[in-house]
Amino acid sequence: MESSVLSTLSAYLLTLVSATALAITGSTTMAAAKQPSKAELVQRLSKAIEFNQQAEVELLKQLKIVTRWVAEFHQRYDHYPRSPQEIGLFQTQLGKLLPDNPFEIKQPKSTEEQPLLMQHRDPLNPTDSDAPRIQVMYDPSLNITALEMAKQNPPGNWFSNPGTVAIVTDGLNLCAVWIGGFDGRPLRDTTNNRTIFYVIR
Repeated sequence: MESSVLSTLSAYLLTLVSATALAITGSTTMAAAKQPSKAELVQRLSKAIEFNQQAEVELLKQLKIVTRWVAEFHQRYDHYPRSPQEIGLFQTQLGKLLPDNPFEIKQPKSTEEQPLLMQHRDPLNPTDSDAPRIQVMYDPSLNITALEMAKQNPPGNWFSNPGTVAIVTDGLNLCAVWIGGFDGRPLRDTTNNRTIFYVIR
C-alpha cells in the first residue's frame, strides 16, 4: 500500500511542479533558473506524504463524528436525511461544527515552505473552499451487496472535495458514510487497501 500511495503522490506532485513553477518563483526568468532538482522534488514529496498522513488521521476522527450524528438522527426520526430541510441541517449547520478541513487552502507566509498538497487542494477548482463540509447523496438503489463490493472498489460517483464527508443513503433503511482523501476518493485502510466507510442500518 505504501508504494501505491507513494506512486500516486509522486505523479500528482510531478504534474503540479511544471504548472506551478511561475506561481512559486514569480517570473519566467526566475522559473527557468529555479527548476527544482531531483533532491528538492524528493524533499517536497516527503513533506507531502507526511502532510497527507497527518491529514488522514484528522479526517478519520471527523468521519466518526459525522457517523455519530447520522446514527443519532436516524434513532430519533427513524429515517436518514432526505428532505431539503434535513439535508440542509447536515450540509450547512452541522458541517460548520466540524473541525477545520486539513486540506483547506491556507494563506502561508511563504508558499515555498508549504507542502504542495496544501497549496493545491484542487488544481481545477481552487476556489471551492466554501463548499459544504458534509454532502448528502441520495441513492435509492443502495443495498448491502453494493456496499460489500464498495469495500474493494467504491462506485465512481463516490467522489467529493478533499476532506468532505459524504452521506450516501436510500432515505429510509440504509446509509454509508465516507470521507474524501487528497484525491477526492474515499480514504483507504493502509493495512488492507479496503475503502473506509461506516454503514448504519
